[in-house]
Amino acid sequence: MRAAALVFAAAFAALAIGNALGTLQPLDAWAVHHLMPGLEPARSGTISPLETLLPVSGDTRAGDLAADVWLYPASAGVSALLLALCSLALARRGERAAAVLWAAAFVVGVAIEVLVKHVVQRPALTVEGSHLVGFDGSLPSGHTLRALLLATAAWHVSRRLGRAALAWAATIPVVLVAAGWHTPSDVLAGIALALLLVAVTAELLRLRTRPRPAA
Repeated sequence: MRAAALVFAAAFAALAIGNALGTLQPLDAWAVHHLMPGLEPARSGTISPLETLLPVSGDTRAGDLAADVWLYPASAGVSALLLALCSLALARRGERAAAVLWAAAFVVGVAIEVLVKHVVQRPALTVEGSHLVGFDGSLPSGHTLRALLLATAAWHVSRRLGRAALAWAATIPVVLVAAGWHTPSDVLAGIALALLLVAVTAELLRLRTRPRPAA
């Protein structure tokens, strides 16, 4: 897991640096024009605090409403609550270290997400002459990050629940791009950060449960 963590850390750093330098601009620009049927230039990549608490964001189109509902469990507040329930379930059956570590991974992940979004700014993406301001600081995708962390925590609570959660989480990057919420580099960075945190958490749990040599 240590090697995997290093690989995912390097991937996340490369995506963040490439985003800031504009290296990934051709990929994201192509996606804006060809992979985002739900893109609305006036609000792309931007979600108000109120919208994070509601299952729908006020859109009236069927596709927008469906995307809002599908992505809702990965919103900041809801995913935090669901992950807290996973941690509580782990703690109640005696897995207190796992409960604390998965909760910590979520908090650390969100903190890194917020920090990087404020520090890393990509060159302007445009469509039909309009600057997509919401994409300037949209890396990494928080929805992708939270969905994967939540699904992995759910897997540790229940394999049946985890399989359903992982299947749902696997669709989140695709929906985010199609709905015009994030670019491909955003969701790739979210995946890399989530896998980094999963690898670190798994390694910490392994070290904690490893048998100690006899004195």
